[in-house]
Amino acid sequence: MATKKTTAVELAALSEFRIATLGGQNVRQIVEANTGGAITLGDLTQVTIPSGGSTTFEIANPIGEDEDVKSIEGVLIYWNDRRSYWQRDLDDLVEDEDRSPDCFSANAVEGVGSPGGDCRTCPLAAWGSAKDGGGQACKAQRLFFLLRPGSIMPIVLRGAPTSIAPSKKYLFGLASEMTPYWGITTKISLVKQGTGAIKYATLDFAAGTPLHGGDLALIESYRNDLLPALEASTINPPARSVVCNGDEVDQENLTEL
Repeated sequence: MATKKTTAVELAALSEFRIATLGGQNVRQIVEANTGGAITLGDLTQVTIPSGGSTTFEIANPIGEDEDVKSIEGVLIYWNDRRSYWQRDLDDLVEDEDRSPDCFSANAVEGVGSPGGDCRTCPLAAWGSAKDGGGQACKAQRLFFLLRPGSIMPIVLRGAPTSIAPSKKYLFGLASEMTPYWGITTKISLVKQGTGAIKYATLDFAAGTPLHGGDLALIESYRNDLLPALEASTINPPARSVVCNGDEVDQENLTEL
């Protein structure tokens, strides 16, 4: 529930976040100056949803330092819905063949490619359209950009359809209290689902510490600086292997949105 505080140790005020040391510097401008271009999804630390129902996140950052954690807490900076459709199965593609989707939507509303058009009325986005008759032929995904205390840049979690519904419930709960999702810390953990041989994990969201005054102003300034770059980073379609990462994606036919 969005109104329920997490029982874990709450995060300190944003004054103890690394972004508090920026002194008004624009993060996006520094990144673009250093790299000579815009921020891409691949530049950011990626969080892997584990397979087999494991409830431990696997985090691999760009400098090769890996960590396994039971929960991730920080400030949600941005989220994005997207869709990807491939006419052919992954197993049918040869090693060096282009794995870009035949149709892609950067907002889960308007698809570009074949067939393209309105995702909301597309038959490939309907439940039961997958080749096995269970899920959706066009894969839905929600990206979460979360800023942790020790980082300057957010990390990226890729939520499959089974995690979209819990996130919607959490975000709506915040909205019902007139709390923007960047105006409170959020704790994300994994919940084991399934029985027998079918086991997978879904994302669970819990509200942490509300941000007020200078803390809220700090995170809003940071978010406003970085948001255009994060929005632009979601425009390019993903590789097939990225979308099909972890059992949570494989089990997407188990839960309707």
